[in-house]
Amino acid sequence: IVGAVDLLAMTDDITREVERLIRREIPLSPQGLILTATHTHSGFGAVARRVVEGFAAGEYDERVFRALTEHMARAAIAAYRGLAPAEIAWGEATAPEFITNRMIPNGFVDPAVPFLAIRRLDRTPVAYLVNFSAHPTVLKADNFLLSGDFPGAMARALEADGATALYTAGAVADQTAVAP
Repeated sequence: IVGAVDLLAMTDDITREVERLIRREIPLSPQGLILTATHTHSGFGAVARRVVEGFAAGEYDERVFRALTEHMARAAIAAYRGLAPAEIAWGEATAPEFITNRMIPNGFVDPAVPFLAIRRLDRTPVAYLVNFSAHPTVLKADNFLLSGDFPGAMARALEADGATALYTAGAVADQTAVAP
């Protein structure tokens, strides 16, 4: 099971709790769950239990943590229960016009956009998994609204055909997205 959420980071506590909730209802192998955060800088916080994590994620709120982990577990269980034979395809595009090095002018950038596409045997799209190694910081520091930033916009565009889209941030390091 693979899941992606619009958070700055995925914590061990979130992963363990989602795994625990899933295992109450369906079998899950020890390596059967991958959770990732889009790394949006415009996501909500309050879900990091450790003090150091709280510096980036804000003060912990048990109600927010429970709501998030329960929602994630329900989505994973529903996906598991909806399993059916499928085909998988993969490829890679590039998007050099949408990425820049935020530390070194004209420095190295990774424009690769590898992806997986999954569809049912009747060719109905099921899911897309897309990776782009750029900080989701199209919305700048003066934005105080919750947003999935560009990964959210990308997911909405891909989901227009009824599939589910998952975004992984990759090795963002000094890479940042550039708005068109």
